[in-house]
Amino acid sequence: MKFTCTQENILEGLNLVTPVTGKNLSLPILNNVLFVVAETDITISSTNLELAVTTHLRGKTEANGSLTANGKLLRDFIALQPNGKIEFSLKNQDIHIQSQSSKTVVKTTPADEFPVIPKINEKSQFIDVPMEIFRRAVRAILPTISLNESRPELAGLYLQFTDGSMVLAGTDSYRLAEYTIPLTQKTNLQRNYIIPLRSVQEVLRIFERETTVRFIFTDNQFACLSEQTELVSRLIEGTYPDYRQIIPTEEKTTISLNRNEFAQAVKTASLFCKSGVNDIELSTKKEEKLLIIAAANNQVGENITTLPATCTGDEATIIFNYRYVLDALSVIETEDVLLSLNGPESTGVFRASDNSTLLHLVMPIRQ
Repeated sequence: MKFTCTQENILEGLNLVTPVTGKNLSLPILNNVLFVVAETDITISSTNLELAVTTHLRGKTEANGSLTANGKLLRDFIALQPNGKIEFSLKNQDIHIQSQSSKTVVKTTPADEFPVIPKINEKSQFIDVPMEIFRRAVRAILPTISLNESRPELAGLYLQFTDGSMVLAGTDSYRLAEYTIPLTQKTNLQRNYIIPLRSVQEVLRIFERETTVRFIFTDNQFACLSEQTELVSRLIEGTYPDYRQIIPTEEKTTISLNRNEFAQAVKTASLFCKSGVNDIELSTKKEEKLLIIAAANNQVGENITTLPATCTGDEATIIFNYRYVLDALSVIETEDVLLSLNGPESTGVFRASDNSTLLHLVMPIRQ
């Protein structure tokens, strides 16, 4: 195997694939990246057995072949090399790397010991997704995805395709977020999918510069394709809970107020909430057009903040975990926020003031 590539191109490729590797004591080969040279094509791949990433490099090929080597070592080494061409050649199971100023030998492992990189049929069901709005939607959903893998179906991003839209959702049983993305492209995707959280995070990282990425689905796999890079991930098996049952169908109280002022008041109140409970109380004063945010701790003290707010419907008092409220406010992009309540023991619904495509539900703390 022999090829030549610029330092910039090889480093870009290693930066894409290497984060998928890690310290794996039981399978050390997973710490490696796989180089394959076939005719005019140069690829680097990595996998953690849950997902795999392959990217194509621009370069000059001289001899076909394949090898694996420690990904972090190669990335750190190439990052220290000057700009210019770097030659890679395989000799006696070692990779010889020659740059303008140095000659280096790196130990390798035979490519046949590397796990098989899954291939997905590009003729499977697919849709081309605009990445700008997808990134915005996923970042709004991520805080709500469960980190507890005892319920695997909650430890991932839920996707549902309907006529003309793609719905994303996440929940950890204490809060829930849903984001609807309108689609201009017709699709025959009519089922639901659950993508593992780590895979979703890698999609955001790897395709951060792309404007459009093709999503491909099979019964148990999901792939993201751009012109240069491909990510393939397993899908989470299981049935996602029918979360729409908990979305309130009526609103007894609606509160509208400035989002930044609300977030600042919640942060202030959080300094006085009970440790481990994180409770803050919200109460409305409809006639005075006020929202009161309060917290008290016998060992610390208490805080009460009064904010101007437009309140319609019934007077309301409810207790939330302040962390969940801040997470909801952090992903709403409008200047004002709407909070809909349906009693002290019902879910609170946070929305942008333009009633846009994001819903963020937070369960109250019941006394």
